[in-house]
Amino acid sequence: MEEIKGNLINSQGQVVHPNTEVGAILDFYQKAVAKSGEQLDIKGKKDFNDGILIDGKKVLVEGDTSKEPKRVPRNDLQAINTSGFYYYTGAEKSLPPRDNEYKNGYMIANFTDVNNGIVLLIGGLIYCEKYRGKWRKPYSPMPMTLWSGDAKPGDKLTLAEPAYSFNYLRFYVHTVLGNNYIDVSATHNNFYVTQAGLSGDGKSLRGAELALEISKDGKVFDFTKCTIGNNGAATVVKDPCLWRIEGVRDK
Repeated sequence: MEEIKGNLINSQGQVVHPNTEVGAILDFYQKAVAKSGEQLDIKGKKDFNDGILIDGKKVLVEGDTSKEPKRVPRNDLQAINTSGFYYYTGAEKSLPPRDNEYKNGYMIANFTDVNNGIVLLIGGLIYCEKYRGKWRKPYSPMPMTLWSGDAKPGDKLTLAEPAYSFNYLRFYVHTVLGNNYIDVSATHNNFYVTQAGLSGDGKSLRGAELALEISKDGKVFDFTKCTIGNNGAATVVKDPCLWRIEGVRDK
């Protein structure tokens, strides 16, 4: 806009507004926020106590409470049915099994409607999916530690979560055949963990077998025996040979 100097004079030649008032009028639309029209350069601090709406939708600004994590509705993960950012304390219902460092934390939910969506527990990368109104078994690419130590036959191993909460269990074994892990389906009543290896000269195949019985609630293993077979002969192992059990949910 071209700058206007001097007084504002009407058609009769009378001074309607002096120079100072003219400047104030022209400067008004540079500093005030109008209800309509384009204003691309609004200077100064604006305090929108009720927020800003564009096409009826709230605009997120720094410090907006809609950015902050929300509590889990009804204290139950399965009560979540809208997209958003949530936090959990560990006391909520329907939380999936997870390691100690993720007993509390944050979740992101994405729902297309109340019957279809997914909730991600960020720290443990655990996905809980609701499909056609029903919640599926949690999925995670990260195994969960159920027990760790150094166990020998005759020991009882208490798991952090029931074995049946997982698709399969991962047993970390260390014997004269080596140090590795073996995956076993979690649907058994009795678990037989078989480790294969070669003899020292590489001429014969040997195998170590660990036998474990699980309690009805799936939380306690009774480590009954460990044997190593070689050319039809079996050697009983009495030394510690099991040092870790993990639960896996990625199948």
